[in-house]
Amino acid sequence: MHPAIIAHAVNSAGPGRFILVTDAMDATDMSDGSYMLGSLAVTVKEGVARLTEGGAIAGSTLTMERAVQFTVQEAGVPLEVALEAATKTPALALGRTDIGHLDAGARADLVVLNADLSVSQVYQGGQLVVTR
Repeated sequence: MHPAIIAHAVNSAGPGRFILVTDAMDATDMSDGSYMLGSLAVTVKEGVARLTEGGAIAGSTLTMERAVQFTVQEAGVPLEVALEAATKTPALALGRTDIGHLDAGARADLVVLNADLSVSQVYQGGQLVVTR
């Protein structure tokens, strides 16, 4: 989507009323090439997934990391608003009170970001599981 559309949607809805979503498929974060989406052959070229037969868009290769980066760096949404849209708001929409925030009693899932908003570390249940 164009950054102006994202900025308009966020400004219209307001903080806490929009969610960052990715319908990423198995080819996410992989090189261009041929993949399967269930029983459908998919070709990924320049990060865009399309059905090999017919060329219709076949899901996404968007990571949540890239969604946050785009929302902040290209659409100009404040970092705290974008992070809430990737964490707390979707958790609340699912009725989950144990995730999406860091408080006593929560799961202690945490993603540590670098200054460029790339992922540095991932903690799951308080345990370090990924370091980049």
